[in-house]
Amino acid sequence: GSLVEDYYTGYKLHCEGWRSVFCSPKRAAFCGDAPKSLIDVVSQQKRWAIGLLEVSLSKYCPITYGVKSMGLLMGLGYCQYAFWAFWSIPLIIYGFLPQLSLLYGVSIFPKAYDSWFWLYIVLFLGAYTQDLLDFVLEGGTSRGWWNDQRMSMVRGFTSFFFGF
Repeated sequence: GSLVEDYYTGYKLHCEGWRSVFCSPKRAAFCGDAPKSLIDVVSQQKRWAIGLLEVSLSKYCPITYGVKSMGLLMGLGYCQYAFWAFWSIPLIIYGFLPQLSLLYGVSIFPKAYDSWFWLYIVLFLGAYTQDLLDFVLEGGTSRGWWNDQRMSMVRGFTSFFFGF
């Protein structure tokens, strides 16, 4: 099966009015088993993507059922995961655009002398710096952040895409 039972259970409980609390014990708890190889990671992520899309395309869609039951912010929070697999669409388009622009001689990025270039640089560096800071401030390392960036690309081009 592909249903993501932990997501679905939490989602249904929140829709029924249950409240969550954050549990962060000093001693390590809830230690699970992680996939050992890239193939295991990709197949697990694909299974999750399929399960999340099953929930999001059912009558329990977080946009309709979730927002009505939990409110806008909580419903949108669940939407982030429910529509997780759709992240592959902009990644794949962005992966092919540079090659297509080279073939047809069309520039997709602003020229270095253009005033829009600096806006592009500031937004690009700002987004990555914010992500790095969030990762490091939560106890991660810069190397761990870089590996996470690489894995998000791998997931986007493989398991999310094939999760459709």
